[in-house]
Amino acid sequence: MKTNQSLAALAIFGLMVLYFLMIPSDAEAAGSQGGVQVSIAGYYWYDPGSWLNTTNGTTVPILGCGADAVAQGGVPNCYPDPPTPANCTITPSGSLVADIVDSEPGYQYMHVRVIDESKPGTVTASANVSGEAGVSCDPVSWAVSAIGKYDPNNSCKVCSSAKGSPSAGSGNVDNNSVEFRLNLGQSAIESSAGFLWLDADGPSTSLAQPSSLQLPISSVDVQVITNTGGVISQVRAPQMLVNIYVVNAYQYQLQCFYATNITAFTNGLYGTNAAAFDTWVVQNPDTNSAYNRLWITEQPAGAVRDRKSVV
Repeated sequence: MKTNQSLAALAIFGLMVLYFLMIPSDAEAAGSQGGVQVSIAGYYWYDPGSWLNTTNGTTVPILGCGADAVAQGGVPNCYPDPPTPANCTITPSGSLVADIVDSEPGYQYMHVRVIDESKPGTVTASANVSGEAGVSCDPVSWAVSAIGKYDPNNSCKVCSSAKGSPSAGSGNVDNNSVEFRLNLGQSAIESSAGFLWLDADGPSTSLAQPSSLQLPISSVDVQVITNTGGVISQVRAPQMLVNIYVVNAYQYQLQCFYATNITAFTNGLYGTNAAAFDTWVVQNPDTNSAYNRLWITEQPAGAVRDRKSVV
């Protein structure tokens, strides 16, 4: 019987050691006492305050590229009680959504991203736990929280080019023959969701038709919808929907909608409940008389951009 009790005690001690080995290095300062920690966009908050100065409810800025958020912690408790993992939550609202990177008892790690750059959003990270700590088994209760805020008026909207994820709906036109890229924004899995591409070495009658569009690079979380002829009709990415509207044989539009304005998939296409935040018009201005000119014009909501000519 004593042997069984010793083995049981050794097993519980091993679980407690394993629990503390799983706490990242930032939490090691808590030692055997345990504690809770949250971080948003590289800013950290702890409880108990002996780790670092605790500032609950502090707000930090979220940039257009999004940010990582982590909540973690626990208390070891006294033998023979097992450790208690903290209650960890990461809650986005408004224009922010959170994708799970890792989740287990006492640990939540999410990537927060902006799905509508024109609207504000917040994310709250919190962790709390109660139990017994220390050699005297003192009762403890720890809690910490922080808020990340995306402000469309004050936050950088364009993702860093170093991360390879231009903002959703932005485009690039090059007069080196014909080259146009419509960026699909950020992916939930990779840095970039990819881009729609119009590329040709010289003029042709098909350049003003969507049959010339390609999707050479895209993330696995991008959905491409084609018509019966295999021509792209819509592209749904995590941050946006591109709807391809054909005006006539010499003109079509790339209508860009925020992800928050996408409605149900009906009759083979997604619907929308708001106006496009940006529209790119691809047009042969000479219609059937010639095809050596192609105009690509951006028409963002509430503004008019210069027309870009490709010869």
